[in-house]
Amino acid sequence: MDYAFSLKKSTQRARSRWAVLCMAIATTFSGLMLNPKVALAKEEVFGQPIQFSPTNVGASAIIYDGTYLWTANNTYTDGLGSPSAVSRTLYLAEGNVKVVTFPLALEAKGPIGLAVVGNNIWTANASTNNLSKINRDTGVNQTIALPPGADNPSGITFDGAFLWVANLGKIGATKVVSRVSPETGIGENFALPMGVLSPKGIVFSAGSIWVIDYDSSILTQISPMIGKMIKHALGANVKGSTAIAAGGDYLVIANGFSNNVTRVKLVADSFNSAQNFALPPGAAYPVAVTFFGDSIWTTNTQSTNISRINWETGIGENIPQPAGVLQPFGLAPAQKQLFILGTKNDTLIPLLDF
Repeated sequence: MDYAFSLKKSTQRARSRWAVLCMAIATTFSGLMLNPKVALAKEEVFGQPIQFSPTNVGASAIIYDGTYLWTANNTYTDGLGSPSAVSRTLYLAEGNVKVVTFPLALEAKGPIGLAVVGNNIWTANASTNNLSKINRDTGVNQTIALPPGADNPSGITFDGAFLWVANLGKIGATKVVSRVSPETGIGENFALPMGVLSPKGIVFSAGSIWVIDYDSSILTQISPMIGKMIKHALGANVKGSTAIAAGGDYLVIANGFSNNVTRVKLVADSFNSAQNFALPPGAAYPVAVTFFGDSIWTTNTQSTNISRINWETGIGENIPQPAGVLQPFGLAPAQKQLFILGTKNDTLIPLLDF
């Protein structure tokens, strides 16, 4: 079903200005996320846990900007009353790590998603319905309000011209995504198709914005240049979608209630097919997902372990929670390694054998 909406002429002008800035980052991610020629080692070797700071609590998201790993921290105590923070980690080699933490402004609470735009990191703040723009070098940040009607943001992505934010919204209200200019901070909302109940995750890939829904099996495709939305039904075996990632000609979705992942194939920048792969026995409630090597990787909060699934065959296995990481939560490919985020003790740990 198509849902038309108007996009202003500024889209094309802004897109051309930002395309160059995004090229290097997009190239880095596409190479790391999905490279079927890279074989997984038989035995995983984890590096030393990296502690952000003993004052950080509740790490909720992680992203790699080509140089630094960034983590969003829901609660931060610095003696000044700052409620939340982001941490910047420079991983040079095993044992050679530099971590800096930047508190967010007092009006920015509950960062739940991260996006890279040029020399800035953006967070979507679930508790205060706003965004934070953080300078990568100095940590100086400012708070940007979301458009009225955008409630409880749950994810953020960048399409080369605009930031797009998925909003869980209020019960019974029309669900919306917000489009925000990173230059001006001005934003507007676009209503999602009927049947979308709880927009949970969002990613830009193959010229479209893709939005998953926690309370239905709907994947919404937003085509900014064409000006329409397309609703894709993923089927009854997809329940409780929690995360989405992109790599090459594929999307992958983690589904918490159905304990599986959905691999979506894209052809000519459009939805082609979807296939579900069950998590290995002993894995429960995936909350993060990514492509890395020849596998799809998930972190599973209820079983406190990690799963890797061959992205072609669907055959998988579980990896125990690494020593030094409490409750694996986020995943980030970086520097030909996979970094795992522990949310209960705010640690990062690298997978070293690639």
